[in-house]
Amino acid sequence: MISVIVPTYNKARLLEKTLHNILEQTYQNIEIIVVDDGSTDATKEVVASLQSKKINYFHNTKTVGTSQSRILGINKSSGSYIAFLDDDDSWNKNKLELQHDIITEKKLDFIMSNYVVNDMLNNKKYTVCLNRFIGSFSKEIVLAPGPFLQCCLFKKEFISNNMVLFDSSAEPSEDWDWFISVSKQRPLFDNIKHSLFQWNLSSVSQSSNLIRETNAIEYIVKKHFDYFQENSNNQNISLQYRRLGGMFYKNKNFKKSKEYYSLAFSKHPFSIKNIILKCFYG
Repeated sequence: MISVIVPTYNKARLLEKTLHNILEQTYQNIEIIVVDDGSTDATKEVVASLQSKKINYFHNTKTVGTSQSRILGINKSSGSYIAFLDDDDSWNKNKLELQHDIITEKKLDFIMSNYVVNDMLNNKKYTVCLNRFIGSFSKEIVLAPGPFLQCCLFKKEFISNNMVLFDSSAEPSEDWDWFISVSKQRPLFDNIKHSLFQWNLSSVSQSSNLIRETNAIEYIVKKHFDYFQENSNNQNISLQYRRLGGMFYKNKNFKKSKEYYSLAFSKHPFSIKNIILKCFYG
């Protein structure tokens, strides 16, 4: 059986659509664990209205965040495999079936798939291909965020052994942080070269909060700095600093922006972009 864990917070209308999406999967040996992170809307009523025996509902008495809600869901799960889906995203109808067939046949820790980013903030849609991770997960994951938990299917034993790596301080970029940590173990994985997951980025998405996103990226880069150095180079570290400089600039934190642009220059002083930014902000 596959346990599908759905953390949710005040998105009753979107959650209903997401739960229908899961219930319509071609793979039907599932349980759905909804972890309501202290919602104040009609979330509980929406779940009850579906009248599905496959759905188990749990309510946090106070809001604890996505990571802790996922941990609760894992602890309440009964399946041999774990899948995650956020309350405003969706899967192709055969996502679980395709991934279940491969993860069992190849005896993997997890199986990924390509995915679609539906960026409603900027009115654009594009596909993210994860094939590049097959060659060297550790080297690719330190370059930029790649897989989401939602585009994967995991062996429960693997997830349970790595629950401690879920870090609330990294939200809303907790997936990137978790996969960086997991990559250190050299897990067994593969990728399906089809898009089976759609990430819907909207004004209600956690990642649309630029201040929280910026602070999370800064935290992750500092937390894994030694690993970044081990698996990449000064050029990549400079890129991460430049990225942070731009994010802090958008947040109008010009002091921090200048600090990170200077750090980017110090790591890669021959970069044309770094030279220009150093001239303007250094």
